[in-house]
Amino acid sequence: MNQHAKVKIAILRSLKRMPKTYTMRDEALRAEVCLDVQPRPTLLELEDALTDLEQSSCIIGTRNELT
Repeated sequence: MNQHAKVKIAILRSLKRMPKTYTMRDEALRAEVCLDVQPRPTLLELEDALTDLEQSSCIIGTRNELT
């Protein structure tokens, strides 16, 4: 299994532990995935995996674009 697949699986596992109506902050999700996947994924790898999961409708992302 490659790194990208491991990151996506870790994201899905982390989100599955949350109650259905709760949202998870990006920082908390990144921290859990980094602890679960070795070697630690980069921020770009995490963002790519999140984008892939959102595009395949496995997850629904709600992001705050305000700066």
